[in-house]
Amino acid sequence: MLGNRSGAVGLAVGFAYVFGGILLDPTIYLGERLGLYRALREGGPPTSGELAMRTGTNERYLREWLEHHAASGLLDVDDVAADPLARRFSLPTAHAPVLLDRDDARFGAYRAIDVVRAARPLPDLVDAFRNGTSFLAGRSSGGWWLWPWLCGVSERRLRAP
Repeated sequence: MLGNRSGAVGLAVGFAYVFGGILLDPTIYLGERLGLYRALREGGPPTSGELAMRTGTNERYLREWLEHHAASGLLDVDDVAADPLARRFSLPTAHAPVLLDRDDARFGAYRAIDVVRAARPLPDLVDAFRNGTSFLAGRSSGGWWLWPWLCGVSERRLRAP
């Protein structure tokens, strides 16, 4: 909770903590939707080029994704000093249930999927704030559920002792 931190430094630390995690969500979404985690587990630790071939994705974008995940601690890289095209990446065994196995109680990639879905209607929410139109009118999917939920959570936090 950002509100429990005192002063500008405390708030800045809170932002860094919360938003650091949020910035991982789109990359986790990509990994889950493109089958990248599964492909990392099958066939041994690949280079970015090998993984691109396995998944039918663009090598350059995939290399950036792999390096970001490795820098974030989600993936292991065999030799960070190696040429970027020669580096081999792997999904640590302990991370597989969280990122890969939908049947495992620890599966957490769905949270990233939900965050990405929740962000889809944000431009409409900005318009609603500006002109007072109904934000929820006509919504059948996407992140429409986020706004009432967020309001409820915020109100409970505000009233907490």
